[in-house]
Amino acid sequence: MAQALDACGSGELWEFGAGSGALAEQLLASLGETVTRYTIVDLSGSLRERQRERLAAFGDRVQWANELPASITGVVVGNEVLDAMPVQLLHFDGLQWFERGVVVQGDAFAWADRPTELRPPVAGPFVPGTVTEIHPQARAFIATLAGTLTRGAAFFIDYGFPEAEYWHPQRRGGTLMCHRVHRSDDDPLADVGEKDITAHVDFTGIALAAQDAGLDVIGYTTQARFLMNAASSRCCRVPTFAPSPIRRNC
Repeated sequence: MAQALDACGSGELWEFGAGSGALAEQLLASLGETVTRYTIVDLSGSLRERQRERLAAFGDRVQWANELPASITGVVVGNEVLDAMPVQLLHFDGLQWFERGVVVQGDAFAWADRPTELRPPVAGPFVPGTVTEIHPQARAFIATLAGTLTRGAAFFIDYGFPEAEYWHPQRRGGTLMCHRVHRSDDDPLADVGEKDITAHVDFTGIALAAQDAGLDVIGYTTQARFLMNAASSRCCRVPTFAPSPIRRNC
């Protein structure tokens, strides 16, 4: 973060979906006076209150916003934000694709499919019975951010796969999961409103969306390799980041 702030000549750091405020607290403590303003975009009132309490020691440097400004010069960070965005479910019966939605049956919810022109961004092959997800909202978010980021960098830390792994024929059940009190399941229609629903990120799709929107994609990698490369870069005094184009099936 310090390297990116220095490169764009800014002291502004933006975080989307700050949760408990733990990451913000660590970044503010580690970066010190390098950060002149830390803006959190979080629509949850209860989480905002937790964040205010946790980050009170940093005073007026921490602010909250309900929406994006006209432009941002600085660094954007999002930890487990993309995987919380809504997805659209697709089901392949071996002959055609269906969009999977929800209907009410009596007092319960149930899945229902309807034919659709929507498709995964790859041709397959797909096994009959495959259920998977597409991510139009996450891609739209990246495109919107690209139009707002005047000068800076954006870092997204999340669970996910590159395209070749995300739509591998063996991943026939998709990645949609639910989490509640340290337990996971794959049924979002049970205990509705009581669980977090998440889907893994198609990092190739996110990178392509960023590139198509005019951003320089400096790459994506595992967190372990990113940290090792960053440490090597500090020791050897060479830049950590070098823009590289993303191509389909990379």
